[in-house]
Amino acid sequence: MKKIFRILFPVLCVFSSAHDADAYEYNRHGFGLRFSGEGMVGAAYPETIISDFRLRGQANYAVQPGWTSGVVYSIDELATSTGHFARDAFFLVESPMGRMELGVTNSIAAKLGLGLPDVGALRVNEYSIAYKITDNGNPIISNPVIDGGRYSLRANVVSVPTKPFQLGMSVVPWDPRFNTATDIGIKYRRPYGKTKLAASFGASYIDEPRGLAADIYAPRVTADSRSQIAVGLNIQYNSWNWGLTARGIYDYNHIGSASDGLQAGTGLSYDFLRFSASVSYILSEVGVWHDSSITTHTGIFSLRYKFDRHFDAWASGGLVSSAENSQPFVAGGLRARF
Repeated sequence: MKKIFRILFPVLCVFSSAHDADAYEYNRHGFGLRFSGEGMVGAAYPETIISDFRLRGQANYAVQPGWTSGVVYSIDELATSTGHFARDAFFLVESPMGRMELGVTNSIAAKLGLGLPDVGALRVNEYSIAYKITDNGNPIISNPVIDGGRYSLRANVVSVPTKPFQLGMSVVPWDPRFNTATDIGIKYRRPYGKTKLAASFGASYIDEPRGLAADIYAPRVTADSRSQIAVGLNIQYNSWNWGLTARGIYDYNHIGSASDGLQAGTGLSYDFLRFSASVSYILSEVGVWHDSSITTHTGIFSLRYKFDRHFDAWASGGLVSSAENSQPFVAGGLRARF
């Protein structure tokens, strides 16, 4: 039943998307409601049917000028498929100095991190569906930004995004899967001029992870500690957008199969008329700090046609290659946003 729901729900999102940009936003007397989402349905080879969805709702109240409090709840395909009740469920306070979040949400290093240009719907920057389509059993680091315990109860503090530099910190005081986790994130933006630039840096330390599922395509982590760093760079020039990412993970005194290592990627996208195209290359090397490593190369080309601001059709193709196996794939479908 759960599998049927995960397939049918994105179908409903695709065929019921709103055509009024303000239909899901309400603001009156300091009280605001926002609701957004997206759904994707498609087909792939060698997988058959693929789907994805995300819904997000926010309610907030302006306590006084410059100060806002509220709650956020979101759910997505990845959360439901891994048995979680929410992607995000947290309280927030926004002030002229920045924003504070308290609840179940991702680390600030992940939220401020930058990924690769991507016009398809295979989640190149977040546990990509491409690895589900081509599953060959090899461990893969599939996320270019830091995972500091995505579904943990944590406190995030981050400065306002209107300055060139945005700084943030996360703390998880306790979790059943580890003792404590601390993250920092830094993002720099230069959004003006003909050439726009953004850069990010993140670092994370997790004390005594115990069976932590830090990546759905890699073994669970049990170790004395896990340390991570990640960097990202995006440069936009007219209709061209180039991205570069790198992430390093080290598990100290790990038990069982290695799930740490290196991931690096680069990608380029271009917009022309209603079309957009992107190409990405991702390197994953698991176990590089230990006795042996498993290297996986991933190349993805995607093309999107935008019907309007709510609907698009997309197609992707590529290759996931390791020493044991090389698996080409193709995929395509419809996507809706509201």
